[in-house]
Amino acid sequence: SIRDGTETRQAMLEVMDLNVKIHALREKRQEAEVKINLYQNDKREKEGRLSQARNKPFMKRLFRQK
Repeated sequence: SIRDGTETRQAMLEVMDLNVKIHALREKRQEAEVKINLYQNDKREKEGRLSQARNKPFMKRLFRQK
């Protein structure tokens, strides 16, 4: 109806404002997804190092030998 010209100016402004809010929310969602992925990668890396440390004999861990 905006393209037909039947909407009032106020309604058009409200629609534009909602579109801006939608865009901002999409950006926030994408940022959150990136943060989650970074956290998961960091967690996997730390779990791998922990697993390697657990597989070493106690004396090598104690003296931090490879």
